[in-house]
Amino acid sequence: QHVYKAGDEAQIQFKDAHSWTWSVSALLWSTLDWLFFGQASMGDQVICWIILAAIGLHSAPSYSPHLKTMRRFIDTMMITLIIGMVGRFIFNTSAAIASMVYVIVPLLLLFWRLITSAGIKMNNSHMQGLRLRKGNEKLIISLKAQTARPNQAVATKNRLLASAAHDIRQ
Repeated sequence: QHVYKAGDEAQIQFKDAHSWTWSVSALLWSTLDWLFFGQASMGDQVICWIILAAIGLHSAPSYSPHLKTMRRFIDTMMITLIIGMVGRFIFNTSAAIASMVYVIVPLLLLFWRLITSAGIKMNNSHMQGLRLRKGNEKLIISLKAQTARPNQAVATKNRLLASAAHDIRQ
């Protein structure tokens, strides 16, 4: 909470200092695959992959304002999943596992590329929105300053006319 109220620079420093926690989170999520995937039924494996895909998909819009954090999360998650699949292939040479690895690893690589690309595009959109907001704030300040001068001139003119009208009546 203290960082939230401290401003943009403090928030960026906080994120940079603690972005490693997102890598740990991704590692923990993806190691669940190592621990439970081999023992689960095919239906449970599909559900596991859907959950992991949802977590991966969630990371792009959630972390895209801070590109470094997003990349750390996605890269850690995907590398861990791929290592798990390749390790499963190396240590368990059954035909079913081998065929699954041949399908899942290329899909993971494609998914990795798509999520990263989407996150980068979202980051660009965030940055463009921030630039527009800052530009609009500067424009509003400039317009207020420009309208203040004519308003001052009108007020001065009104005082002069009021004074002149008063003097004429006198």
